[in-house]
Amino acid sequence: MSPQTQHYLDQFYISDLDLMQAWSVAREEFDHLLSEGVLASPSYWIHAGRLHSVVFGDLEASDLADQQFFHRDLREDMQARFVYWREHGVAATLAHFEQRFKQHCLAALLNWQQQRWPLQDCTNDDGERCESALQERANKYWDYLQQGIFGLCVQQAGSVSHIVEKELLQERLSLLYQSQTELAESTSASSEEPSFAQTKSCSSASTIAELQTNYARACMPFSPVEYPRSSRYRLLELLQSESV
Repeated sequence: MSPQTQHYLDQFYISDLDLMQAWSVAREEFDHLLSEGVLASPSYWIHAGRLHSVVFGDLEASDLADQQFFHRDLREDMQARFVYWREHGVAATLAHFEQRFKQHCLAALLNWQQQRWPLQDCTNDDGERCESALQERANKYWDYLQQGIFGLCVQQAGSVSHIVEKELLQERLSLLYQSQTELAESTSASSEEPSFAQTKSCSSASTIAELQTNYARACMPFSPVEYPRSSRYRLLELLQSESV
C-alpha cells in the first residue's frame, strides 16, 4: 500500500481490530454483528494482501494483515448500535436504528425541499410532495449506509442531514455535468457555436461554483488511487474546467 493511501486510511478510518479491542469482543462476535446488519459494512478492507473499497473494488497491494475499515465519523453510531444490541438483540436493534435513520432522513429531505430546491421525483404534478417517493429515497439511503457506501463518500457520514446534502448536491451537479457534456458534443458535431439559450440552460458559472464549494465540503476527498475515478474529480475538476 502506498504511504499516501495508508495516511488517508489512518486519518479518516478506524479498523475493526481497534473496535474489537475497544469493545472487548472476539472476531466471531464482531463478524456476527456485521453479517446480521447490526453494524454497517466496512468501506474498505484488506484481504489476501489486497486493499478493496466498497465502490471501486480492488485498489492496490497491501502488506498489512486482513482487516476492515470504517469511517471514524460513524464510530458513535456503531457504539450506540453495539450497546443497544447487547440489551435488545438483533431484530430490535435493526428496527430501532433503521426507523430512526429514516425519520431523520425524511425530515432532512423535507427541509431541503422547503429551503433549497424541490426534488422533481418527490413532487406531484400539482406541486405537492409525494410521500412514497420521499420514503423510497429514505429506504435507498439506508441501504447505502448499511453497505458502507456513505462511509466512503460522505465527509460527515454520521450525520443524516449531511448525507442528504451530499447526495442532493451530487445529483444537481451531475445533471449540470451531463447537460454541459451533451451541449459540447452537439456543438462539436454541428460545428456551430452554442446559442445564448443553450449556454444559459447549463446554469451560470457562479451557480456552479457555489454548488461545487458546498459539494467539496460534503464529499470525502478519496484516496489517491480512487480520486481519478470518483464523482469528486468529475464534478469538481472536469465540470469546473468545462464551465470556464
